[in-house]
Amino acid sequence: MRFSEIKQKLYQIGFDDFCQAGSVSKFHPMNIVAECRVLNLQFWVCADGGYGVLETYHISERPLNNYMAPAKRTNFRTQAEVVTALEGIRLRIVEAQRLSSGEENLNTDKEN
Repeated sequence: MRFSEIKQKLYQIGFDDFCQAGSVSKFHPMNIVAECRVLNLQFWVCADGGYGVLETYHISERPLNNYMAPAKRTNFRTQAEVVTALEGIRLRIVEAQRLSSGEENLNTDKEN
């Protein structure tokens, strides 16, 4: 299966939701949109290329609550680089969840 390592990693990350955006085409064989509410970010994981043009990859991110904000885009040459970057996103999510649950516990302690 094409992009199997990337797709497998997407399932491991902990996104709230993700899906293929639009139709797969020869020039855009992968365009996955993912949301993470704890980071308040929307991510695009994309592959571009075709018809003799080498495939390139990128991950873009933008705040969920501000669709007018510019997207931060990071380009990659290989699928392995994309998987490594996705692992970095997974670690950001884990840390944000840890901090979020820690704040809730701190608030509970203050109320008692």
